[in-house]
Amino acid sequence: EICNAIMLAWITKERSVSGVLCLLEGKPLQIACRFLIDGTSDGFAVHMAQCQTEMGRAFDGRTQPFSYTLLFCPEKGTGASFTNTDFGYVDAGDMEKISRAILESAGKVCPVPGLPLGETSLLGVREGRHIIGEDCVRWPDFIAGKPAEKPVTFSLSNLDDHGKDIAFESPAHADWLAGMSMWGAVVRLDVPLGALIPREYDNLCVAGRHLSMDHDCAAQLRMNRDMQRIGEAAGEIAALSVLHDCPATEIPYEKLMETLSSSGCWQEKGETDAWDDRRGDDRHAQSYPGNDEEMLSLLSGDQPGLAMLYALREKKQGQMQALLSSENPWTAFNAASVLALSGDAAGKDILLSALKNRDRTLLRTGRKFNMTKGIASLYLLGRLSLPVCEQSFLDIWEEDTGLLSYAPPADEFFCRPEDTRFAYMSHAARALLQLAKAHPSLRENIFALLEKKTEDPHFQIVYSLKGSENLLFDATETLRRFVRQGKRG
Repeated sequence: EICNAIMLAWITKERSVSGVLCLLEGKPLQIACRFLIDGTSDGFAVHMAQCQTEMGRAFDGRTQPFSYTLLFCPEKGTGASFTNTDFGYVDAGDMEKISRAILESAGKVCPVPGLPLGETSLLGVREGRHIIGEDCVRWPDFIAGKPAEKPVTFSLSNLDDHGKDIAFESPAHADWLAGMSMWGAVVRLDVPLGALIPREYDNLCVAGRHLSMDHDCAAQLRMNRDMQRIGEAAGEIAALSVLHDCPATEIPYEKLMETLSSSGCWQEKGETDAWDDRRGDDRHAQSYPGNDEEMLSLLSGDQPGLAMLYALREKKQGQMQALLSSENPWTAFNAASVLALSGDAAGKDILLSALKNRDRTLLRTGRKFNMTKGIASLYLLGRLSLPVCEQSFLDIWEEDTGLLSYAPPADEFFCRPEDTRFAYMSHAARALLQLAKAHPSLRENIFALLEKKTEDPHFQIVYSLKGSENLLFDATETLRRFVRQGKRG
């Protein structure tokens, strides 16, 4: 029985792991191995072996918010129930910070709909380290429809990002959530063999969410059923490597896929890799368009996301330009959005109108976390970096707390008016920084305002965390750093 052993060190030679040194019941124990699988979820073993890892988004290394599970007895009904509530952000690789977050979260417990019973002793951490693998799962590859090389398994989920600070994410991430309101769309990501194999070793692979993927994919590729398939694939890779006495990258791929296909760990892709099968609140399930006619039908309403993805992949820029003159306002707006996502400014006037009017109309592609027309337009115009938009972006920062009045009807994303203010001001900051980078002659004017506002000691900006409308996260310092980093270029 070695299940209670604590790993202390690895025994390695060149590109091979030959064993591990553990502590079991206070005594050292050396365990030999021909192949090692790191199933620690946060990559503690590969980190100890000094494999290269990365964590969080490019701007500040921040991962997704963590949840704290609260237990309660409902006012009506029998038995205990629970609710997951987001409380903040934490470095999953730092035990002291995790311990501090547990204690701090326990002191911020929100009201529950019934009799409180207590809270869990562990945080619900959604993202940690990722190995630098022989291959990588990348969100831009999915958007472009690029197939994975030597896929071994797959994941099925939406881009379940709990964060509301979308303006600080990568362009591909922000395109999906802010530009297309696609939070709720189910996506299939194929996981290549090389994403489970660190670059440094021949007889090592990972089984968990610490596989090689970018921060964007980490919001999608983390669900239990998908991790179970990753674990199965890792076990088969290890078995074949030992059986054939070869590096993990050189195992007989056809034999691997024969086994994984028979078990269901690998299934061939259907007609599409994105769809929306959730109904409710007058929303209809949506399929990925199979042709231009279906694309046009979706673009004519308030659930255009899948049609926008189709138009981007199939390069329908000419058709989108023709649709700008449509009498249907949704068709024209959605066409302008697709063009902006393609880097085409032909629909800028439509987007500027929605921005200047602070249009509160919500898109409804996703079952939740949809953007308003005004905020989506702001993001898309910022993406284009047009000097003609400079004043419109600056006006948002001048308006500041006045933006609270443009809050749409409360939902899970725009839970409080503060969420609307944060969305406008953070996206406007991103737009202005992109504008300053693209047009150096505008830098002085842009940073004069941004620094005046953000460096003011009385400036504060907050937003609510998912499921925590009574808890406001202070984003002041994050936004301040965002501006400072943007100025440094």
